[in-house]
Amino acid sequence: QLDRMRNPQNHHGDSALIVAAWYGHERIVETLLTVRAEVNLTNRDGNSALNCAALQGHLRVVELLLDASAELEAPDMVTGKTALLKACYAGHVGVVNELLESGADPDAADTNGYTPLAFATSFGHHMTMQALLRHGACASSADLFGVTPLMLSSTRGDADAVAMLLQAEADVSAVDTDGRTAADYAESGDFWGILALMEEHAREVRGSGGGGGGGGCERERARGAAGGAVRDAARPGEHGR
Repeated sequence: QLDRMRNPQNHHGDSALIVAAWYGHERIVETLLTVRAEVNLTNRDGNSALNCAALQGHLRVVELLLDASAELEAPDMVTGKTALLKACYAGHVGVVNELLESGADPDAADTNGYTPLAFATSFGHHMTMQALLRHGACASSADLFGVTPLMLSSTRGDADAVAMLLQAEADVSAVDTDGRTAADYAESGDFWGILALMEEHAREVRGSGGGGGGGGCERERARGAAGGAVRDAARPGEHGR
């Protein structure tokens, strides 16, 4: 009976803590945690209070939940997004920094293979990209269709994102499952300035005797090797959000 009083849930499975976290009610969250509300309880979609606070950008609530030992890497049951993925999707750089400083995996991917960096790049969240790269995110991470952040920024014509990824040694030669490179994405959008950036980067790499990218993403290569069967079963074009 006492547990039900601490953790009441509505028809969607949202507990009082989840609702308070979603709306950013800091004092209510503090009170619920004081009476030992279950911090990792999830709703029917598998979202915890931390996932909800991260998506909504409520930094202080995120801090309170982390102090109460909220699980960092718990994915939801619909898309497989963790709190970090949700914060990157929404571009909440303060929350992103807090989660990374607390040990969140900067390369944790959702069910489509989308990483935090891919989400940040897709929506032009440059400060979020910088935070992820500072914390060791793989600049060449690929989704189930082989699409990398460099391809995503190239197809948007986002020169600032392209420059950032090139500086982080993103693999310019990477190809998606259709055999297209980032340069192909840029050319298809008539983003000639992006192509010029890539050509300049290639000249600099050749001049320095460098190998031209990859960013040392060992985990990414391992994930790519293991993802073939899933990729073959997925529908083309679902580069997922």
